[in-house]
Amino acid sequence: MRLVVVADIVKRVIAGLIGVIIISIMLMILSPVARDVIYAVFPPKNAPTVAYGKLEQLTFIEKKLINPNPKYTLNTKDGKLPTNLDAVMRVFKYKEPPFSFDAGKKAQADAKLLGFEDKDLLTDLKNDQYTWRDTNFGGVLDINITTKTIKLTTPINTLDSYYLEGKLTKAQAIKIATSLFGELDRFNDPLYQNGSQAAVLGKFNRNGIVAADATLEAQIARVDFFRSIFKIPILGPDAKKGNLHAFVRVPEKNSPQLNVPKLEAYYWEVDFEKFATYPVISVVDAWNQVAQNKGVVSSIVEVNGSPFEDYTPINVDEILINNIYLAYYDNSMPQQYLQPIYVFEGNFTGRTRGDITLYYPAIPAQYISK
Repeated sequence: MRLVVVADIVKRVIAGLIGVIIISIMLMILSPVARDVIYAVFPPKNAPTVAYGKLEQLTFIEKKLINPNPKYTLNTKDGKLPTNLDAVMRVFKYKEPPFSFDAGKKAQADAKLLGFEDKDLLTDLKNDQYTWRDTNFGGVLDINITTKTIKLTTPINTLDSYYLEGKLTKAQAIKIATSLFGELDRFNDPLYQNGSQAAVLGKFNRNGIVAADATLEAQIARVDFFRSIFKIPILGPDAKKGNLHAFVRVPEKNSPQLNVPKLEAYYWEVDFEKFATYPVISVVDAWNQVAQNKGVVSSIVEVNGSPFEDYTPINVDEILINNIYLAYYDNSMPQQYLQPIYVFEGNFTGRTRGDITLYYPAIPAQYISK
């Protein structure tokens, strides 16, 4: 066969392959079904394993808005959606909480550490949920011995005389809270040990507790603990609040139940040595859903808002999205799997203004159990 003929055949084959590739890419973009068929015939090197089968549906805790249909505007630096996000993400299992015959005794010891005595116990020791009430200051402590959840709330807005000014720094607050969660056995996870912490100093005023401008006026501090996995953040129901967090003061022997007036510990340990991989929806699809008001408002922080007070619904007219990334969702209720989500961060305007964060599930619906 002459060289001219061979060269012509080679050119046709190359042109044909290029055409197939172009058509395949167009089909993958335009049709998820076609994409699945192409993946089945020509599996990519890093094809998702989907080894855990269908995953549970994520349960979010949404911050409600007075105006249910705000306007959404993409406000990234270049005005475009990010192009460097992963198409496949790892999914991890949570470890089963270990059973212990001494769980009840441990709960009583934890309660004593927080200033609650046996006389304050309201429930019997036969159930999973234990509740204490402090008769002096009205604090209520709940400990679930199965899920290892701890929740403590004390109405302290009128107890400012017990919290002295100028005795607490951020570094001290983090040290106190770290030691506390360590003693409560809620800090064994290396993801928390190697994670990050955030402390905010607070002071009392007639409206409750607000952020303190200087250490000299600080009376109390809020400390939040965050973790990440392979440099990807793990976020709770509220993106700005750690699933381990506490209000603390410098410990005092008198009124020990006021040393930690508020605490929440939702502690689900992750098995990060094993995982399956799953595809994630495109950022275009995620943004389209959020722009149609189908995202979940995770966090709203008003300008001059207090990190010590609970959220109350506000009016939001427009949401400007400045940053979009992938993270993992860590619930305040037990889950079987640690799953990825899209996070949309930005600002809002309305009667007030401030920062806002929204979530949207990243795993395609066909891989989620209904």
